Amino acid sequence: VENSNDSLILLEFYSPFCGSCQEFAPVLNRLANRQMPNVDVARFDITEQSIPKYNNQDIFLVESTPTLYLVGHSPSFHAELYSGKHEFDAILLWLTEKLKTK
Repeated sequence: VENSNDSLILLEFYSPFCGSCQEFAPVLNRLANRQMPNVDVARFDITEQSIPKYNNQDIFLVESTPTLYLVGHSPSFHAELYSGKHEFDAILLWLTEKLKTK
């Protein structure tokens, strides 16, 4: 997962066969349409590819789907697992708090 600037990426690991992922898709779309400054939204289909590594290290723990991470590259690579409710307001609040501490 790479981006060309210092923005963050809200990354969803999902499976197209996952009912919870299908239910969550409208929430992720709302977050993407929100166009938050310095936050891009991306999806990663775990049935199509292996979960990515960073410097050959497993950094993304995906035990179930959907799984969300906030990923950044500035000043160095970091990925933080979201562990709250998969609801629009809860995720938006989490992202807002993360942007304040960025």
